[in-house]
Amino acid sequence: MKIIVAVFILVIFAFAFAACGKIETFTNLTQQKIETEKTADEQPDEPPILEITQDAEGMYEVTGKTLVLNLYENGVIEFEVLDDKKRSAALAKNPKQTIGLKAEELNSLKRAKISRVELQNFLDLLKSEDFKNAKNDYRRKCCCTDASMDIGISLNDAGRQKNIDLQNYCDWGELKTPAKPQGSDFPKVLSDLLVLTEKVRVEYFSDKSSN
Repeated sequence: MKIIVAVFILVIFAFAFAACGKIETFTNLTQQKIETEKTADEQPDEPPILEITQDAEGMYEVTGKTLVLNLYENGVIEFEVLDDKKRSAALAKNPKQTIGLKAEELNSLKRAKISRVELQNFLDLLKSEDFKNAKNDYRRKCCCTDASMDIGISLNDAGRQKNIDLQNYCDWGELKTPAKPQGSDFPKVLSDLLVLTEKVRVEYFSDKSSN
């Protein structure tokens, strides 16, 4: 009788442990993240429907061109991030070089798949009349004295093509807040697009990457 009771207790304990483990796993992952883990290896469609790039010059730690976002029709995204290991190696070789590190030497490419809701949020902005009516270039009225950042936005979706250049800005902060004096007539739809872009970059930063 004691043996039967002991076995029964062990079975109950094992079941409870397995159940708790499953709960812990799923509480650490939103459904969106689960979908990402399943599809992050999916290859992107060609070409991207949206490409956003950044080109930084001057007194930035990292200068040069960076892929901010490639968005594909199937929801796959690609973006470049600063690789801390590459940055540390570059600084170890030349400790005095605290500015002007080359983006192409330090960036790593990451790939993930966003949710359907996030993809639709992008499409809503790109198909809006405000985006359609946006000018092809915006330039900061008052230039930065020792640094300059240009952002390129390219749309190529179902025959719709549009290129927008954001010239001579200092940082992403002013691009995300429209109607600042130095931002002239910078439209809210572009600010919303950049805010959404930053959101998915942060959200999927730790997901699977491709180098």
